[in-house]
Amino acid sequence: VSLKPLFAGETEPREKPLGFRFGAKAALIDRRYKILTENLEGGEFQVYDLESDPKETKDISAEQPELAARLKEAILNFDQSVTASFEGKDYPERTVSPPDPESIAWYESEVYKPYLEQWKHRWEFESYMNRAAKAKAPKAPKKKKP
Repeated sequence: VSLKPLFAGETEPREKPLGFRFGAKAALIDRRYKILTENLEGGEFQVYDLESDPKETKDISAEQPELAARLKEAILNFDQSVTASFEGKDYPERTVSPPDPESIAWYESEVYKPYLEQWKHRWEFESYMNRAAKAKAPKAPKKKKP
């Protein structure tokens, strides 16, 4: 995908609104309009016309109540969608995939165990094998001071 059209200003308007959410804060951009809030659960919403007011200095929600209502519904739907995604409801398995397994060193993997005896004296593996042996060696108990 080339970014050249983006930098040349040759992009088409987005088909779908673009939403953002962080904690209780959220914003949604729908073509030329942006709605945002500091508190999704009962906070106030501001609407800006990004074409005529790119610095977002004038909230137009009172002047355009139908637009504000439509955008508010859109941002709340977006919020519900994000919440559903976190809960795994929009995945076929109905759950979010578990995190990746904890990483282990190759020389501790069951897959390589049949080869370790053969490899332990090879120069390219020797330092790893020595490190593994030291880590597994029982530690001597500390001497008590008299």
